[in-house]
Amino acid sequence: MTARPLTVIVPAHNAQATLRPCLESLFAQSDSKLKLDVIVVADASTDRTEKIAREFPARCLVTGARNRGAARNVGAKAARGELMLFVDADCTLRSGSLRRVREVFSSLPDVAACSLRFHGQPRFAPRTIPVVASGAAAYRRNVFEALGGFDESLTDAEDADLTMTLLAGGYLLYLDDLPLASTTHGAAKRWAAKRKALRALQTKWPILSTLGARHAFSGKQISSTSSGIAAAYHSSNFLGGVLDRESLRLFQFGNAAEYRFQGLERELAGYLLREPGVSLPSLARAYGVARSTVDRDVKEFAAALRELGRFRWGRLADRV
Repeated sequence: MTARPLTVIVPAHNAQATLRPCLESLFAQSDSKLKLDVIVVADASTDRTEKIAREFPARCLVTGARNRGAARNVGAKAARGELMLFVDADCTLRSGSLRRVREVFSSLPDVAACSLRFHGQPRFAPRTIPVVASGAAAYRRNVFEALGGFDESLTDAEDADLTMTLLAGGYLLYLDDLPLASTTHGAAKRWAAKRKALRALQTKWPILSTLGARHAFSGKQISSTSSGIAAAYHSSNFLGGVLDRESLRLFQFGNAAEYRFQGLERELAGYLLREPGVSLPSLARAYGVARSTVDRDVKEFAAALRELGRFRWGRLADRV
């Protein structure tokens, strides 16, 4: 069977109250070019979740795991798409969301995962950990499979754990700034659960134990402790990246250091990543400087990146 470009996976445990609007928001997406493959994983549900799922042109898988990470992994194994988007059953996506996901991955071929921002959620930049939140998050299937998917031993923050694994592996993540998702799950309860789960993650990722609230990814040097998969990449000097509209942040597990590029440097990174609409002439006009100055800046920026290390996600510094 020919692979479809996008599979949407909806883990659903006793979700009869929210699953219908979730699926309606998916199938209402207007994009004639999008071949949509939707999988609902009815996870240990005892209500009408499975019945509601079968009212839609979606595949319904039934499992008794009662574990979100395991349910998502079950859906991923059945996925047909080159891209996989996980959407929680209590979430809805706004019009154009699926098209936006496809645009991010097609226009930025180095991006391995993308997180959609929820309506009312603070912008990603000031958050303690830039989590690719699985309530509405997309991954390239080959990367997801290579890393083994979600850790099924975790009962919460499995998405934060996978984010750390991606960064330790030297992959590039994209945090979309557009509020394209909504949820009925109270934000205060959601973030409180994440804070509690952070303490559990510190066992697996000791590097997190050194980070106070809002200190991670703020540009400071952090603990030299490495753990888990991070240790395997210590000698390789790979750099994981977090890209959003305001900055590019490079996270180097081997040196336990983070480098943040904003302003013109963020724009130069966009140029090296071949981000649509970013060109050296446009940057010269936007910053009111001579084209020759921008030419010089991008070469100096690329040279600085070469000194920092290697990139699993492309020969970034060699694209000048």
